[in-house]
Amino acid sequence: MISLGADAQAPFRPGRKRGLEFLCGELIGLHAEVESSKRKGLAGLKGIVTDETRNALVIRTSKGDKLVPKGGTVFIFEGRPQVLVKGDWIVARPEDRTKRVAELLWKGRMV
Repeated sequence: MISLGADAQAPFRPGRKRGLEFLCGELIGLHAEVESSKRKGLAGLKGIVTDETRNALVIRTSKGDKLVPKGGTVFIFEGRPQVLVKGDWIVARPEDRTKRVAELLWKGRMV
């Protein structure tokens, strides 16, 4: 799993795009887990992303759909490898997120 500590740099550098480039695509359908959140009771929530708004992801869990704010939340998205993603990086409308994330990745500012 790629892990980012408080003082760690993002695992992306120009020419090394593996790991976070999936954020430029569709998040709906991905398996996600809430690593930590400013909101009580969301940590440990697991499921499949079924919808995305500017400020939140809808995650389908075994107990139903949960609206999880992007800001102040750290997500783990399943993949190869698993990736920790700060929700603040992806706060944007889905159609704008792809461009915003691509710019942040290219400039190496996803920290």
